[in-house]
Amino acid sequence: MENKLKEYVAIVWKKNSSEPGVHEVLYAQSYEEVEAFLEEKYGKEIIVSLTDVEAADRPRATPSGSPPQC
Repeated sequence: MENKLKEYVAIVWKKNSSEPGVHEVLYAQSYEEVEAFLEEKYGKEIIVSLTDVEAADRPRATPSGSPPQC
């Protein structure tokens, strides 16, 4: 069975740099695959904020477990 590609969004910063982060949109089968690609592209001295689009779109509960009421 072939794994489906997911869309991932990453912001990559180089450690000890004042340069702004770089925004990347990638398609891969796993977080590990994305992290390996980013390390290969930018080097090992990076900080990455990474999420997959499906996870970002899922609703999250408040600490009490119920969504906030307006």
